[in-house]
Amino acid sequence: MQARIVAIGMQPAQSTPADFMAFVIAQLDVWGKRIKAARI
Repeated sequence: MQARIVAIGMQPAQSTPADFMAFVIAQLDVWGKRIKAARI
């Protein structure tokens, strides 16, 4: 799986489930604002 992630230009990272959830919530906030601003 790591090789596939690297092959598409991403960097695999180890994290805890709590770290991943914090990342997802932060991304929802960032992209949610952009989507609302663009009226998508």
